[in-house]
Amino acid sequence: MSTPNEPEKPGIIDAFKSLKMSDFAHMVHHPCFKESLITSVVCGLGVGCIHLFLRAPISRAANWGFGTYFGMSIVSWEGCNYRKQLETNNFNIKITEAAEKTPKHRSSRSAQEIDEGFNE
Repeated sequence: MSTPNEPEKPGIIDAFKSLKMSDFAHMVHHPCFKESLITSVVCGLGVGCIHLFLRAPISRAANWGFGTYFGMSIVSWEGCNYRKQLETNNFNIKITEAAEKTPKHRSSRSAQEIDEGFNE
């Protein structure tokens, strides 16, 4: 519970109230959306069909398929975001290492000394 001096922390209901339709419209441009959607749909259909082939009632097979779809979409989304984060971190490390290896001064001699060396 918050004290009178502290502002209240936003809850889940506040998070849902802050969502706009434009948030969902831009979701398809997220790099992990396509991979997550395809993986979850294929897994959900696969598990649902397997349950149907094992002679489960249609409602039970549909429940298993939807549950698998929902679970795999979360797992795939988070896994993709984690891999993207690792790639970004590795890329930043490589940039830092390359910047450290690059000499700050290409030559310790001045341009005039270099020109005199060519004229000799």
